[in-house]
Amino acid sequence: MRLTLFAMLLCMSAMFTVALCFFLAMAVGVAVGRTFGQEWGLLAFWAVILLGTGIAVAIFRWQEELMGMLGFAGHAQPDALYCQNCGSAASPNAMTCAACGGLRFALSVPGTASKTRWYVQVGMDVIDLDGQAIGVVKRRRVLDFLVARPLKRDVYVPFSVIAGGNGRELRLSVASDAVGASGWARSALFNRPR
Repeated sequence: MRLTLFAMLLCMSAMFTVALCFFLAMAVGVAVGRTFGQEWGLLAFWAVILLGTGIAVAIFRWQEELMGMLGFAGHAQPDALYCQNCGSAASPNAMTCAACGGLRFALSVPGTASKTRWYVQVGMDVIDLDGQAIGVVKRRRVLDFLVARPLKRDVYVPFSVIAGGNGRELRLSVASDAVGASGWARSALFNRPR
């Protein structure tokens, strides 16, 4: 509860920073313009705007990271997942299909979409084809998702290697050691990927 309130406070402080930055930039621009000339005043105005915007963006990213840790980031959980063996609907928390016992779930009924869209949520466990743990989903992109691996560099895994999944974990069609040697994109060491 405290972390949620802190995340909301961060969001409000970022918005306050943007508003304060505009008024501060005007005041600094006018003061510098009177002392050193209009060109320097305009330069000071834009310097304060850029500095304030950078601070606000940093606060928003910090808040986004905190919300991701709390499980509020990303898309809402779907109402139902569909078994890719028999097509029956299951709850997002189901580990196996009640009708056939299948382990493969996706957002669409098999055969209705040109390509199955697997349900990938931040915080899901990622396992290899043998059931060995690889890591946890950290971020989603359009064609891949970032997997945080313990004691190893995070790696972007393409959706095409997902063999199955349910509401809690994703099973890949490759072995865990192949993930490290795959040549897939890796996250930056110091910059957050987007």
